[in-house]
Amino acid sequence: MAERCWFGMFIHWNVDTQLGIVISHSLVGASPDYVERYISELPKTFYPKDFDAERLVILAKNAGMKYIMFTTKHHAGFCMWDTKTTDFG
Repeated sequence: MAERCWFGMFIHWNVDTQLGIVISHSLVGASPDYVERYISELPKTFYPKDFDAERLVILAKNAGMKYIMFTTKHHAGFCMWDTKTTDFG
């Protein structure tokens, strides 16, 4: 029996996404100046309000993807929607 392989998209957003880095744990081993920038500067310039779910779904479907996995709360604390627990979103 042949195994089925699915092609999909994993969207993992955080304030450091705008830096174009691929590591999702950018604070691990980071220099003090990077940590300061991460906490103080990056949230000021990250604008996920331009997020267009419909456009992403259309692009994914046209590319032949079968699923999209979207991180709504990043392990670093960034939330895509307002929560009662944090303003980091």
